Amino acid sequence: MDKINLQAQRPRKYPLDWEDGVFLAARDHCLDQGSQGLVGHYGSDNSSPFDRMDRFGTAYGLKAENIAYGREIAFDIVLDMFIDDGVVGRGHRLNLWGEAFGVTGVNICPHTDYEFMTVVLYAGDYEINEYG
Repeated sequence: MDKINLQAQRPRKYPLDWEDGVFLAARDHCLDQGSQGLVGHYGSDNSSPFDRMDRFGTAYGLKAENIAYGREIAFDIVLDMFIDDGVVGRGHRLNLWGEAFGVTGVNICPHTDYEFMTVVLYAGDYEINEYG
């Protein structure tokens, strides 16, 4: 994907739909990292974002994860991800506007070192399983 120029960007054609199973995967990672003061896309059990989504169902198409630390107000978190200052390749921005993503799940939780953290997961589509 090419970098997205904020001034030239058009709105997404379709909004992201909320998906409970994707939320559960985001919540698991948030609670795991936050309680232990960890950072990054891998859990304390070495699980990837995709492993966590698979625990609650089946994700289809392209999948991705954004993580932010230190903010608790949703507007500020989303604004930071849109601007994406200091992130090589503007990956958070690309994910937010990625037309290949149709569903999302988000969780904000306490973090021992950064006060708060936010996990945002995306997938093309998702089918929750009986455990979700």
